[in-house]
Amino acid sequence: MQIKEMAERLQITARAIRFYEEKGLISPKKAEHSGYRLFSEEDVWRLQTIITLREVGMPIEDIRELLNRIDKEEESLLHYLEIQRSCMYDRWIELSRVIQTTEQMIGRIKQQKGIDPAALFELAEGNKRLRQMRNNWVDRWNFNQIADYYDISVNENKQGFYPYEDYELVLQEVVHATSPCPDEVGLDAGTGTGNLAKLFREKGVQMSAFDQAPQMLKQCQKKNPGMEMVKTPFSGQ
Repeated sequence: MQIKEMAERLQITARAIRFYEEKGLISPKKAEHSGYRLFSEEDVWRLQTIITLREVGMPIEDIRELLNRIDKEEESLLHYLEIQRSCMYDRWIELSRVIQTTEQMIGRIKQQKGIDPAALFELAEGNKRLRQMRNNWVDRWNFNQIADYYDISVNENKQGFYPYEDYELVLQEVVHATSPCPDEVGLDAGTGTGNLAKLFREKGVQMSAFDQAPQMLKQCQKKNPGMEMVKTPFSGQ
């Protein structure tokens, strides 16, 4: 499709599309004779991802870096959608906390029949600290870098102190202690490569999972096809 059709389909201006092209976020092919831009379905999804990321406040430079990494890793449209969902979830958490803080302020004012600036300031500062903590999160353990060989490393037989000693046995003990029943619903928080979730699924439990490291989730998805999983906002990209 040409740029006019693309603009109508996504309900944006052709000028906006040209802007994203100038910034190197999209690179539509051009007709050999006319030179007109020709957009594919892949371009549609890519541009929709860009628009969504801009809607949740991501800067152009960060979007470019993110898309470049996806291109190198040969990700699919599914991962584009997962990025959108993670960003929207991030914004939802932020708004939920602001709403909660506001409701607490309203409750205190009603209870005290007046305004206590010090108490309201305390609530506002608490919300601010939480936001800063989330924004400053860093993957200090390099889970994204070790994801491809994580399962191999945790099953190595090493002498002396080894944090993953009896790794498989520990997972089995967790499942045994939980005594799951078929058709129960479970959530694996910080699932990593999904080894524990896989054991629960083998017991007939309907599992969902989330993790901060997208590369860990990729490994989890390989061994747990069809399982609902989400990359949490604390992704550190």
